[in-house]
Amino acid sequence: MWRGIYSDLSRFLGLATLRKQAVALLFLIMTSLPAFCAEPSSCPWLNAATAGGFLGGAAIATVKPSVQNKEDFTCVFTHRKGSTTATLRIEVTTLTDTMASHPHDAFESRVALCGKTALPLEAIGNEAASCSRRKTGALIEHVVGRVRDRIFLLDISSNAPHMNQPDLRDRAEQISEQVAGILF
Repeated sequence: MWRGIYSDLSRFLGLATLRKQAVALLFLIMTSLPAFCAEPSSCPWLNAATAGGFLGGAAIATVKPSVQNKEDFTCVFTHRKGSTTATLRIEVTTLTDTMASHPHDAFESRVALCGKTALPLEAIGNEAASCSRRKTGALIEHVVGRVRDRIFLLDISSNAPHMNQPDLRDRAEQISEQVAGILF
């Protein structure tokens, strides 16, 4: 049966034309395959240029998709100039079914890691809080936010001598507003 269809089709189109079309189709499929399988090159929550503005210069982005959910990503932006390093890390996680029934509890468990220093952030997502840390000469501002059934974690850090905690907190809050806005 297939031979009959093939011979009729090859007589109608010409065998050479049929082979060329088959090769072209195979080439198209093979060249498109990497685009479907490759990791994303840009962060869905923030682009490298905007991140660089918050970090003080051109930023290099690293994007990693989540194993659990194809819509969740961790994005890390890094700006280096001499011995100064500034880093922004954004992680978005969709709550599992059992956690999604109590999203506030999932949020609270992550905020608890800040301890008593957690400060609520108004008008960011459904709820958000930040806390400050210091680690090996670097200032760190940590934000936990929730938009519906999604939690985002944001860390911005810098070891720049001119950086102070209120400025870093302000930057973290601005970035959190953007991330929460995209998640809505």
